[in-house]
Amino acid sequence: MVICTVTCADYLYKALVMAKTAKTHMPDVKVYLCLVEKEIPSLLNENNLFDDIVLAKDIGIPNFEHFLFKHTIYEACIAVKGRYFKYLLDNLIQEDNFIFLDPDIMILDTFTEITEIFQSNSIILTPQINQPMETDEQVDDIELPHLLYGVFNLGFLGFKRHPEALKFIDWYTERLEYACYIDLSSGLFVDQKWVNLAPSFFEVYILKHPGYNVSSWNLPERKIGKSNGKYTSNGRNIKFYHFSGLGSFAEKREKIYISDRYNPFYEFKKQYINLLDEMGKKEYEQLPWSYEYYEDGEQITFSDRIPFRTNRTNADLIPNPYKRENVKSNVIEISEENLITLINDQPLTNKLVIMADKNTIKVLKKSFLSKKQLKNLTLLPYNWNNLTSSLKNFDKHQIDTFIIISNQDTKEVQHFIKDKYRNLLEKISFINIID
Repeated sequence: MVICTVTCADYLYKALVMAKTAKTHMPDVKVYLCLVEKEIPSLLNENNLFDDIVLAKDIGIPNFEHFLFKHTIYEACIAVKGRYFKYLLDNLIQEDNFIFLDPDIMILDTFTEITEIFQSNSIILTPQINQPMETDEQVDDIELPHLLYGVFNLGFLGFKRHPEALKFIDWYTERLEYACYIDLSSGLFVDQKWVNLAPSFFEVYILKHPGYNVSSWNLPERKIGKSNGKYTSNGRNIKFYHFSGLGSFAEKREKIYISDRYNPFYEFKKQYINLLDEMGKKEYEQLPWSYEYYEDGEQITFSDRIPFRTNRTNADLIPNPYKRENVKSNVIEISEENLITLINDQPLTNKLVIMADKNTIKVLKKSFLSKKQLKNLTLLPYNWNNLTSSLKNFDKHQIDTFIIISNQDTKEVQHFIKDKYRNLLEKISFINIID
């Protein structure tokens, strides 16, 4: 069996604890790591418990720099998971059973049940909670948040080499590459909200063993104890504890739901904290995320990432986004062929206005074969009258997309828009056609 995980450099000490405890209880297990960094830190060579390490840039994600640029550090580590699963399936032909675990997990016993479940199932998920909460306070603290964050906790995912699981992995990968963000207003919480749909689409085994994926959010229903030297949950051996929120939200729940400070939970929690220190917590947590900065060293802001999240087609045409001048500029330089692709990729319902010189308009008209596309497309000659009228319509939301094509310096136009319609400047695409 293979256990795999994904992390960045600052969480490597947690991943090392996960790997160490996995090999302690399951000596034959192999632990694989996908690292979302530009290179492997030299510090890792001092205490490497992984059977293999691959950088996220090497697992086959198309247009990798653009893909990664649109994600925060937390989102990025989740967004690559699907493609990493495909990488493992393609490269570990001799392996059939795979378990994904978040790095912040401590394994406390063998995964005997998983091996048995895989005999007749190919996809395994663990719910956040297994039963209704008993009080209004618990509903507010436990049930309501899971309506926002997802029914299943994707700190654990089991899959085996089987047609049904392969269909799931294909779907899962496509959805994460489409939208893997923390955007609760849009119904998104990285991969977890997508996987709410999985039991409707695929044959999924829902594992309700109280010893798997024990964490602060299910403590009200899990009675932690110890028997015959093994830590237990509701009388059954704890297989792994998920220390998500260690030092933050988890502490509050622990105090509420495990008020007895002599409870065995605090015994293995102390062991876990000691292991984190042993694995280099002090050193690793100081390491910056290498994808958090432009090539010139300036930190990338969240607002810099937004165009890559909300306007995928235009953003994908920007050269290397980690060069700050490419992202900060409002002007996109593309070939005539890519311009046609850009426009044809716009949704058919999108009301699109393009302002360009007469020759470019002629070229564009010849290139459109779809009458449906032309129906919502307006081509306007490049002049001040058309610019001002289009800006008014754009401001009134009568236009969905506004593109200005020019081979001349557009600084004067940009200054005009900034003065009159400051809120629109970042929403307009300025394009220079290059040979």
